[in-house]
Formats: sequence, structure tokens, C-alpha cells
Amino acid sequence: MKGQLVADFEADTTSFCPPYVVNFKDISTGGLITSRNWTFGPSQSSTGNNAFPTVSYTTPGVYNVTLTVSDGSRTASVTKTAYIEVFSNPTAKFVSTTARSGCAPIGVSFADSSKVGSAPISSWTWNFGNGTTSNQQNPSHNYGFGGQYSVSLNVIDTNGCVGNVRKPAFVQANFKPKAQFSSSNPHHCKAPHVVNYTNTTKGTYPMTFAWSFGDGTSSAQENPIKTYATGIFDVRLIVIDRNGCRDTIRKPAYASVTNTLANFSLSDTICQSDSVQLQNLSVGGSGYTWTFGDGSGSSLRDPVKVYAAKGLYTIKLLTATSQTCIDSISKSIYVDKPEAKFSAAPNYNCEDLLVRYSDSSSVNVVKWTWNFGNRSSSTQQNPTNYFSTSGVFNDTLVVETNFGCRDTLISPGNVRLDKLQAAFLPDSVEGCAPLSVTFMDVSTKYDSIASWSWDFGNGQTSTLRNPNVTFLTAGTYIVQLTIQSKNGNCSSSVSKQIVV
Repeated sequence: MKGQLVADFEADTTSFCPPYVVNFKDISTGGLITSRNWTFGPSQSSTGNNAFPTVSYTTPGVYNVTLTVSDGSRTASVTKTAYIEVFSNPTAKFVSTTARSGCAPIGVSFADSSKVGSAPISSWTWNFGNGTTSNQQNPSHNYGFGGQYSVSLNVIDTNGCVGNVRKPAFVQANFKPKAQFSSSNPHHCKAPHVVNYTNTTKGTYPMTFAWSFGDGTSSAQENPIKTYATGIFDVRLIVIDRNGCRDTIRKPAYASVTNTLANFSLSDTICQSDSVQLQNLSVGGSGYTWTFGDGSGSSLRDPVKVYAAKGLYTIKLLTATSQTCIDSISKSIYVDKPEAKFSAAPNYNCEDLLVRYSDSSSVNVVKWTWNFGNRSSSTQQNPTNYFSTSGVFNDTLVVETNFGCRDTLISPGNVRLDKLQAAFLPDSVEGCAPLSVTFMDVSTKYDSIASWSWDFGNGQTSTLRNPNVTFLTAGTYIVQLTIQSKNGNCSSSVSKQIVV
């Protein structure tokens, strides 16, 4: 027994943005279907036995879908009212609220005027045609370079439906001209002077030109010729191209008719090996020739000079604009180099020593700094220093002139103090007669001792350094050693007892 024949169907989606292809599926039950008739809306249907039809919807609206099925003896039908809903897409539109044609850089403001479809618009994507984008609804954009730019707008509503529009060459940013000029003869030293200007402006012709020559006169020529009286003049050029785009260039003190006047500044005194910066203060010159008084020179505008030797030098500057416009000036500079010199006396002794120093440095010295090698110092010109400890001492003198120039003299081993201290060691201090004793000299500063004088207390004497004496008879003997320095000024004695 057959079951009831029931018509039914389903679709992969029922609401969407056009265009969209919907896949339908027959899910009827109750028999073996032999024929299927579909109605998908106005003017769209399907007959035969297609269980899986596809339908393309391109027009917004709400559509009923009907399926009639037959198993050869029975028929069943189903209609699903408002089963398919095709949304209306938004229509992307925009306008510019400011001029979209002009001289670069040009700022353009855009206004969204899109038409809403079935749902509110939720996003905007702009492409300004120069690699930049925006997600604002009503953006503004600056076009910095000349050219034609296409602008596109893509909008999406809350249903996900899309609308887009592209306007080719919507923005026209005209290239700005680049004003420029030159002249081969803008300077001279005698009036009247004729200057030939060459206009090297780049841009779109035809152009108009407005020259201002700095003396109250002007010209509209492309390459004017101007005659100047005496003075220094700023020159300005304004250019306007066929699109009305303009540019201005101003060159201060570009033209001049002035007498050539050489001048420079420098310090009147420097120290040897210091650099002197020469500041060129000349007016009207364009070429410079320097001589420094030591056989060297320069053609720089502001040269730097270093002198290798002290002395008085004459610096000369010659400036010129042509063979008929020449001026020169000379100034002197003194290169200072002090020379530190001194003497010390006395500078050797074997006792405590007071040394008197005598400065003989070059003239113009105003400051002296002494270091005597025994941690003593002085700032006097002719100081004294007391040495009480034996040693060899280096003396140092630093002198400075009133210009701040310095020199240093180091005199190694200039002062020597050799203090004597007599001392000896007998190999025996007590014994039986006859007692032979050898005496060993252990006096300090041996290298400064000139003589040894021994008195053995038994009537015997010696001048040997290390003598030997035999004591023949019993007794107590006082042995004394006296040493004498090489310079003969100092001596030292010591005594010891010998018991026989």
C-alpha cells in the first residue's frame, strides 16, 4: 500500500544580495517521483524531472517558490510564500565639495552620496588613485604631484551587499611650474652695468612672467636685459603657466654694481703652531688671492693659516671681479713663541743645599711655574729652593707670555745633593795581643768620597779605604775614621773602641 505523496523542497539560502545562484533540492516523500514542475517566481520555472535545479536571481524582491511532483498516478504540490528574498544592493555615489581641478598641491574634499539598498550602509572604502585609501565616509585628500587621478568608492551595507563606483580622471592636479633664472654677469664695479637675464623656468607653456629687479623697475619679457646704476639688488621672478599655476623665486643681492673693497679680520697675535682663521670682509669681489708673508698663499675665501716659526708677518689680500675691479689690503700678525731658560747655583753639595734660580727666558714672559723635583714648586721669576735629602733632582720651568703662549724646559739631574756619613766595621773588636784587625769602610755616598783618614789610637794611621792593623800591646784603643768629599767642602767622622 502506497503512502501519502507529500511535496517538499529546500534551498541552500533564502536571502542574499544579487546576483546570486540558489541551489534547490526536492525532498518530497511518499512515492517514486517521475515528474517535477518548479515555479521560482515571475518568468522562472523548470519542468521535467530535475530534483536539484539552480536558479539565478538578479532582481531584488520577494519570491514565492512552488514545486509540483507526480509519481504517475498521484500529484502533490507545495508553495512556499515569500520563500526567497533578494536584497537591494546599495548604489555607490560621490561628489567633490571642493574644486577637483587645480595646481598641485591641491586638496579635494569628497562627499558620499550613495543610495541605500535594503539595509543601512556600514562601511566605505575610498581609493584616491595615487596609492592612498580611506575608510571615512566623507574624506579629504591632498594631491601633492601633478597628474590625472581616478577615484573609486566601495560601500557595504549591514546585509553585506556591495556597491561600487569608479570615476576615471576625476581629479586633475596640474603640474606647478618651477621658476628659475641665471645671468653670466650679475656683478660689476662700475655703473651703468647691463645684465642679461636667462629664464630657465620649467613648466607648461605658454607662460607669463613678472620680473622685479630690486630698484623699482620690472619687466614682463621672458629673457629681459636690465641696466643697473650703483647698488646691490634683490631680483624676483614670478611665473604663471597656462593652467594658472604659479611659482616665485627670489634671489637676495643677486645683482650688484659696487666698488670692489678688500678687507679681512684676524687676531694681531697668535702662538706658534696655532691656527689663525682669516675672515674675509671684502665687498664686491668674487676672486681672492692671499699671501701670508712666509712664502705661502691661498685662493680660498676664508682660509686657515698655521705659522711654523715665530716672527712678524704681513698678510695681504687681493680681491677682484675683473681686470678693472681690483683692491688689496695688508695687515700684520705677530706669531709669539717664548723660550724658557734658567740657571741654578749652587747645584751640587754634600750638605743641605739652598739653590738660587735665575730666569733668563725670552721677553714678554709674565708667568713662571717651577717644579724642583723634590715636591716643591714656585711661581716667582727667580726663586730659591732648599734641598735637605740626598738625591738627583730634575728642574722644570713653564713660562707663559701675555698672549697666553707657553714653553717648557726640563733640566734632568740639574741639582745633586750627596750627604756624607762615615761608618766602618772591624772584623774583631776584642782579643789577645797581638791582635790583627781589618777595618771595612761602609760609609754612605762612596762615589763622592775623596779620601779616608784612619787614626787607630796606638800611634798608627792610614789613608787606605779598608786597612789592616796589628795591636801589639794590651789596652783599649779608640779608632777614628774621617772621610772627605771630592769637592773638599764636606767631611764626616766616626769612632769605635777596640779592646786588646
